[in-house]
Amino acid sequence: DLMQEAGCTRINFPIESGDQEVLKNIIKKPLDLKRVKDLLKHCQKIKLDYGLFLVVGMPGETLENIWTSFKFSAEAGCFSPHISIATPYPGTELYEQCKKEDYFSRDYSLSDLFISSFLINTPDWSETSLRKTLLKGKLYFKVQQLIHQPAEGFRTLLHYMGRPAFVFNYLKRILMPGSIWRNPS
Repeated sequence: DLMQEAGCTRINFPIESGDQEVLKNIIKKPLDLKRVKDLLKHCQKIKLDYGLFLVVGMPGETLENIWTSFKFSAEAGCFSPHISIATPYPGTELYEQCKKEDYFSRDYSLSDLFISSFLINTPDWSETSLRKTLLKGKLYFKVQQLIHQPAEGFRTLLHYMGRPAFVFNYLKRILMPGSIWRNPS
């Protein structure tokens, strides 16, 4: 309440995952999602805009865990979470784990280090299945927005109706088997 009184119009919560087990056992972040839900409900009550930051693609995380995060975000009323791909920066525990377990999906290059890089394959998912899950997730968020925030959802729908080639290519990437984005070689 004090933040809003001071002029704050939006707050972003870097929860990283909407799956309590992933937070506890993989990311090792001591965050109670029940408390986060309470904070988000309070933001809704006082009409303070909010967002969520998610990180997907951690070794040990399954596609089911990722969908749990998506559902947590949608249930919290956040239909456009900022989703980053787990990026194994040199010197981090994630980098060492990927190196040790041979999880790098291609030759590692420092130029690949940005939060939308797909650099990891694990026994739980491939780079391609993770990409497809993210595309389906984005579509899921738009449908949820249409259901729960019809005015905003229809605005988004009208925006995309004016871009039929974009919509066709997007759906094609979700529905077509095989590679959905070309990997840089």
